[in-house]
Amino acid sequence: THTHTHLKPHTRAHTDLLASQRSELLSNSSAMDTALAALEDRAAAVEATMEDLRVDLADLQHTNKRARIAGDTPEGVQNAKLQYQLNILKKALEAEGGSPAVIQDDPSRGLSVLGIVSGLFQASIQAAFPAVSCDAAVIPSTVKKTSPPPAYQCNAAMKLHSLLKQAKKGGDFKSPRDVAQAIIQNLPPNDVVASCDVAGPGFINIHLSKDFLEAQVTKLVRSGVLPPKVTKKKVIVDLSSPNIAKEMHVGHLRSTIIGDCIARVLEFAQHDVQRINHVGDWGTQFGMLITHLKDKFPNYETESPPIGDLMAFYRESKKRFDSEPEFKKRAYLEVVKLQAHEPSVTKAWQLICDVSRDEFSRIYKRLDIRLEEKGESFYQSMMVEVVAELEKTGKLSEDWSSPQFGMLIATCQKLYPKAVKGTTVPVADIFTEAKKLVAADQAYFKVCAKSYELLHENRDKDVLGAWAALCGSAKAEFPSVASQAPDDDKTLMNLVVKKLEGDYAAATGSDPVKPRVVMFTDVKDAPPLIVVKSDGGYTYDTSDLATLRYRVQQEKADWVVYVVDAGQATHFNLVFAGGRAAGYYDPKVTRINHVGFGLVLGADKKKFKTRSGDTVQLKSLLDEGIDRSQQEAAKRREALAAEGKPEEAAKVPVDDMQMHEAIAYGCIKYADLSHNRTNDYVFSFDKMLDTKGNTAVYLLYARTRIMSVFRQPEIVPLDIEKLCASETVTLELPCEMRLATHLLKFPEVLERVMQDLMPHYLCDFLYELSGAFTEFYEGRKIISKPKGQVSREWRGRGGDVHVFFHGFGSDIESSRGRKRYTTSNSTKEQPVGRGRVLPLVSDALFCVVAGCCFGCRPCGLQFYIYFKFVFGRSPRWLCQPCCLRTRRTW
Repeated sequence: THTHTHLKPHTRAHTDLLASQRSELLSNSSAMDTALAALEDRAAAVEATMEDLRVDLADLQHTNKRARIAGDTPEGVQNAKLQYQLNILKKALEAEGGSPAVIQDDPSRGLSVLGIVSGLFQASIQAAFPAVSCDAAVIPSTVKKTSPPPAYQCNAAMKLHSLLKQAKKGGDFKSPRDVAQAIIQNLPPNDVVASCDVAGPGFINIHLSKDFLEAQVTKLVRSGVLPPKVTKKKVIVDLSSPNIAKEMHVGHLRSTIIGDCIARVLEFAQHDVQRINHVGDWGTQFGMLITHLKDKFPNYETESPPIGDLMAFYRESKKRFDSEPEFKKRAYLEVVKLQAHEPSVTKAWQLICDVSRDEFSRIYKRLDIRLEEKGESFYQSMMVEVVAELEKTGKLSEDWSSPQFGMLIATCQKLYPKAVKGTTVPVADIFTEAKKLVAADQAYFKVCAKSYELLHENRDKDVLGAWAALCGSAKAEFPSVASQAPDDDKTLMNLVVKKLEGDYAAATGSDPVKPRVVMFTDVKDAPPLIVVKSDGGYTYDTSDLATLRYRVQQEKADWVVYVVDAGQATHFNLVFAGGRAAGYYDPKVTRINHVGFGLVLGADKKKFKTRSGDTVQLKSLLDEGIDRSQQEAAKRREALAAEGKPEEAAKVPVDDMQMHEAIAYGCIKYADLSHNRTNDYVFSFDKMLDTKGNTAVYLLYARTRIMSVFRQPEIVPLDIEKLCASETVTLELPCEMRLATHLLKFPEVLERVMQDLMPHYLCDFLYELSGAFTEFYEGRKIISKPKGQVSREWRGRGGDVHVFFHGFGSDIESSRGRKRYTTSNSTKEQPVGRGRVLPLVSDALFCVVAGCCFGCRPCGLQFYIYFKFVFGRSPRWLCQPCCLRTRRTW
């Protein structure tokens, strides 16, 4: 102290500075020590987490290894994987200090609420019951009586209780209801599920959070209707596929409509979709058509032949083919020339195809179908490559079974009608006699073919008895051949027939018959693929193998969808199996689907035909739909006139063809799409035009109700786009909650449609949306007319008029068509964006779903035209022509 007292001022200041710096250094050192300690703690936590993950990974690998060694069930491996994922989720929640799980919501994609809820309940099940593996089984709720009804329900408790009892780990869980309570208690913290309750034997009703619903509907209002989040794929949809030179008939209706709907859904989900029309533009039928063309129009190369009715032209050529042997011979020669691409024959073929394309394009234009044609002829040169590849890899085999097996059986039954297993018959003599019978009478060949079919179906006692007698006798008659196939009758008889065919050709001096070349697949109890016929020609099997190969290897498709009737299911199963065996695609990488569908039936529950028994032509069907729509409009006009309302009757547009086309085509499409595609359905215009039930007309009326809200005078001056960008949706009434919940299910419905390729899911969603909106429309008091009055609640803000439909506010009294507006004194404040916004979102979803189902017309969505049918004039608000690209435009 004494020294400091006598220091010079500048020295003392310097000392003070040093002391200050020393103090600051000590302070910084302390902060650094604190930061270093925190960093060490974080590093230790990370190391601990990594160690836990190593243990989890080791357990998972051990489980997989144990499953491979001991043959454990796949459920055990899945349980371990789910447990591993659950541990990661737990660590994430612990790191957040127990805060709710963060939902990754892509602003450019629709959120699948079902996927989120399923994940939460799956995590809960794994946390509560780690010893067993069980799917969460979360589905949309079927409960409608509660107010508001639950959005989803979890049905896993009953199965879990059974699994726990089997594993003898039930513990205190005496009933499925106890299991359900445990699932609820172990739900991870989240902002999605508001509450759960147990109903019945153990169903868990799931109610969504009001805040979550409001946030998601607000996103829907501001961003528009968005597709679900998917991995973009190159998808080829094979649909329609009519035959050249034949008219499109009712059998092509379902493939065209269902395929178009699936393509539209995939396009809306932003997949890269290619629509292919695999027309039948190749085959022996073109031989007779070309021959008939040359005979009837010899100058076809220089003058375009006036083929007005191609179907009549086809019938004429078919009649000559069946009755004139010389014509038939020339027709086969024309097929050979066509396959050799002779210029004059190719031009004749092209002329016939062009006439058919014109007819097809008219139908597609009426139904608003877009297609790219790649017919069977496109793949002809590729079939040679396919056969060469399969031969090189040893995938092909010679097959003598058809028709030779049938010939042997039919002739054995003819010569030895009582032949059964153990009966000895002369196989070689029977074969020689069969060849003579077939040569003498071609009709006998059909008998042989039927015998072979019955053998394959393994259901005719007499056929099986004759077959057993032939097999047993062949072993004794040809022991050297039998030694090559001691345990397989079909292989034995295949070798026997090969020997007999060679012996017969040598004895008669005829050309030896060639066998079929086939490809066996892993499909159980199924016939082989016929790759090359005995005459050296190719088959549909060969063509479809080449098509599959091209689409996957050349077109680089990630997903191929074949929309073909259910009767072709066996064929496509074999083709897909053949493609896998040939290495054309890996099912784990490329998705291949056959979308089968049932028949269109008439009122008699039989195949839909005309009164004369002919197949119903698609053009005639569409024309009849327009006629029926005109008849309904005429009936409405007459009814209004009879009620003394001539002015309203005059407004019914009986002669508006655009309206009637929209109604007819929309009803036909919706009637098809609203049924489960795998079932047959009865075609009935009466049901299609019914105003009640799940019909297009009912949906037209529901959408008219939505649009009526936006035609109100208070709404007309509003800037809808501006309001949508700024308003926040609030929900209070149960009907609002139900409608909002249903609106948010759209992404998960699309996911189900894309997974199962079932368009009726989309129709069911639209029908239920109509019901939910009707309930909202009535419960929210958007428009109510007690004693002839229409009540509104409205208020002004910032120069804009905001209308709230709640049953309060201004009274609007109608008087001879004029409206007088008076403001009520009892105006109750309501949050902005309730009654107005939900109709907006409902209509936007109507547009998108209807766009996926029906497509659009140049004047806008087909639904719009029906507005004129109800109100006698066009709607004020219209969407843009392509609603798939329009989020909301009024």
